Amino acid sequence: MKSYKKLNTRNKIQSLLFALFGVCAIVSTYLFDPIGEKRLVTSIGYGATAMGIIMFLMYTFGKNNKKIKDTTIAENDEMSADIRGKAAYSSYWPTYTVLMISIIIVQYVTISVTNYILILLVVFPVIYVVNLFRVGSKY
Repeated sequence: MKSYKKLNTRNKIQSLLFALFGVCAIVSTYLFDPIGEKRLVTSIGYGATAMGIIMFLMYTFGKNNKKIKDTTIAENDEMSADIRGKAAYSSYWPTYTVLMISIIIVQYVTISVTNYILILLVVFPVIYVVNLFRVGSKY
């Protein structure tokens, strides 16, 4: 089990990387407009930046809060990490299959890139959560 200080440092780095991803997404839309969906990418960028900043502030100023400490340690417990790993592993092929089927369907149905991405962003976490409950029920 890692110490709370190491976990807190790792979480701070992850939150800064999340915020950096958001800033890169925002800047790339104004410089390049990469996929022609400026509103979608900009919205994702603003959301990621805000979430990264909020997470960083939470881990910085909440380091003495017992509830945050307990939650951080519980999230990184070996059993819960193992459950999440098995759920992610068992979600790979169903997610890949949904992606391939959706690519075939999009060839015959007219749908915008924004709607296609939004549908996939809803379906993929649902597959993961279903597998998370399925794997977690075995423990």
